[in-house]
Amino acid sequence: MSGKERTMRESRENRAERLAERAAKVQREANASFNRGHEMASIIPLGQPILIGHYSERRDRSYRARIDTQYRRSAELSNYASDLERRSRAAATNDTIYADALDPVAEIDAKLAALRAKREAIKARPHQSYELSNLGANIRRYEARREQLAALKSSARTERQVGDITVIEDPELARIQLVFEGKPAPEIRDVLKQHGFRWAPSVGAWQRQLNNAGRYAARQVLEKLAQ
Repeated sequence: MSGKERTMRESRENRAERLAERAAKVQREANASFNRGHEMASIIPLGQPILIGHYSERRDRSYRARIDTQYRRSAELSNYASDLERRSRAAATNDTIYADALDPVAEIDAKLAALRAKREAIKARPHQSYELSNLGANIRRYEARREQLAALKSSARTERQVGDITVIEDPELARIQLVFEGKPAPEIRDVLKQHGFRWAPSVGAWQRQLNNAGRYAARQVLEKLAQ
């Protein structure tokens, strides 16, 4: 195994390990939130209704709302942990080159070297024209991806404020992030999801992949929220 191939394998294994560690951490947070909600709920007598008109009504409603918040947060974190676990398994078994890998440009260089070597081997023997055509298309695709990733990784992390929203472009994570002061209202979360943003509890931000499409989506969200 060449040094570049070893780097690719180790990068993929490291990515899988990082995702698995994040999944475990998020799941622990989900369990803790569930346990807090369960502990809070345990002091309410089974079947005890809210006493309408009683002096305790407002306090009781507020307390039950906090319980609901804990259970809802637990469910959201559990779903996120499951997604991280799925991505960890995928990272361990496929050869996709991710923008947030340790050195994605080196991975692509290794992939290109292998493809070019394969092209030369095909040229040296009888072959069908489509073999070289398909291989050439793959090489061009990886070359374009390399150029894109090299430009991304050479850029600096930026952070700017748009009203109450912090907009972060993080080349290391390959993510564009929107950070709100507190939890956004349901209608705002709907807008974020419609534009491909997903909540990442581990970083406390709504994020999607950092590319031109991600930047455009962020502008669309900010324009809609400013209306």
